Amino acid sequence: MMTPSRRLHRGSNVEGKLEREKRKKLELAAKRRERIMAQMARMQRNFIRENKELFETTSSDTMTPGDDSR
Repeated sequence: MMTPSRRLHRGSNVEGKLEREKRKKLELAAKRRERIMAQMARMQRNFIRENKELFETTSSDTMTPGDDSR
């Protein structure tokens, strides 16, 4: 037969395990997000580098003096 104190201890173990699993999932998600954001940044830099002339002509065509919308 299980005593009330053993039930509480067992329940806190389960809660602790769930909390650790939740924390681990959050950490994995944060690492995954970080990798994806770094990949997107690399892709953007490569795209801009490869299409530099497009960005140079576009920015000079669309910008007007005093335009601070960027």
